[in-house]
Amino acid sequence: MNIPIPDDLVPVMAAHLISQVGAVTPPAKAVVDAVGRALLEDLEPDGDLGAALVPVDSVAASRRRWPGRTVHVECETLDQVRESLEAGADALLLDNMTPARIATCVAEVRGHASRHGVRPLLEASGGITLAVVADYAATGVDCISSGVLTSSAPALDLGLDLVDPETTCC
Repeated sequence: MNIPIPDDLVPVMAAHLISQVGAVTPPAKAVVDAVGRALLEDLEPDGDLGAALVPVDSVAASRRRWPGRTVHVECETLDQVRESLEAGADALLLDNMTPARIATCVAEVRGHASRHGVRPLLEASGGITLAVVADYAATGVDCISSGVLTSSAPALDLGLDLVDPETTCC
């Protein structure tokens, strides 16, 4: 069954899927071309996501389908960073890495930028708490995302009870 996905969600979903499967070789070219239709029936017969996408092809397909939009790629390894740089991604989300690994990725990106004249935006994310945010800031990333502000906030139970103005209260 094909479920339609709104066009504005597809680039984000495609970049996330690319980051999860890493570098692979096609044969599931239909998935690369459609990017947002990465449904099980479009994959290899065994349903292996790892065979579905090639980052370079996926970034190119995203640019063809949504010209002028920023292409983000989520990376969890240095190899994924290198592949995304070669693919020409506009922004890299460096996810679930230590500050040392991120510093290595930042150095790789700077070297690539000095050779090619283009540098993507770099964002650190995943497991970053207030206790270590300074360590991540020192790596040279442009942005840091932390869910600590929202995921650890206590819940506040509010109720708006409407009272009949004709009824005496208390």
